[in-house]
Amino acid sequence: MRETALTLDRMTPADTDAIAALAREVSWPHRRDDVDLLMSLGEGTVLRGADCGLHGVAMLWRFEPDVARLGMVMIAPSAQGKGLGRRLVTTLLGEAKPGTVVLLATTAGAPLYKSLGFETIDAVVQQQGVLTGTAVSNPRLRPYRPEDLDAVLAMDKTASGLDRRALIEALLHAGKAAVATGPAGITGFALARPFGRGQVIGPIAAAREADAVSLIDHLAAPGFVRVDRPARSEALGRHLQSRGLAPVDRSPVMVLGPWRPPPDLPPVSHRESPRVHGLAGHALG
Repeated sequence: MRETALTLDRMTPADTDAIAALAREVSWPHRRDDVDLLMSLGEGTVLRGADCGLHGVAMLWRFEPDVARLGMVMIAPSAQGKGLGRRLVTTLLGEAKPGTVVLLATTAGAPLYKSLGFETIDAVVQQQGVLTGTAVSNPRLRPYRPEDLDAVLAMDKTASGLDRRALIEALLHAGKAAVATGPAGITGFALARPFGRGQVIGPIAAAREADAVSLIDHLAAPGFVRVDRPARSEALGRHLQSRGLAPVDRSPVMVLGPWRPPPDLPPVSHRESPRVHGLAGHALG
């Protein structure tokens, strides 16, 4: 296929089925509902052929006016190796012009992002498998309640450094959630939803890694479970592996533009500060 036969176009809701089909073609786990959720929260650019078929896509999610996240960059196997990924990404970045763009790179995509000026700042480990082993119980855990929303949003903003209200509300609607509590109120939360081959648990934010462990166990359903955790959450990683969720990939977190840590976040050694222990997903962060 010649690159000149492809044209750039804005992603629209009518592209949902084609993007889901493209995900299957490149062996990504996203179901149609997963694609629909991602599209509802962001914007994107697609590559169309003369036959109106979709041969590539890249998406962008804005969490604040000056910070966005890039993901779901896919090129059909028949069109790979022709510089189309670069064309999609640079076009989307040029149109969006956010101050900072963050992404979680695949092994194949990392060289492209590095050549565009992205720098590696962290790493995320993907762990997944069929749930086995023994759960960790925690009497301070309970199901999420609607009146918890403000506290959950505040904790997520402190942990991530971003206002992600639209994302959190969408994920609450798509699945279920639990919170850890203490004398001063909520000390952690986690969300779970159907995804791919089974269930994904995230985002997860908590002041203590032990709470993150028990929140996952509280929400995990029998069957296939996936968690994308920061590489630094090593105790969580060991527990996930003991429950049958093997580490299958390690992806660099890359940033383009000025990067700032979460606001008002105490040093890592301050264990009462909420931190992210699990991502909402590979694309959403």
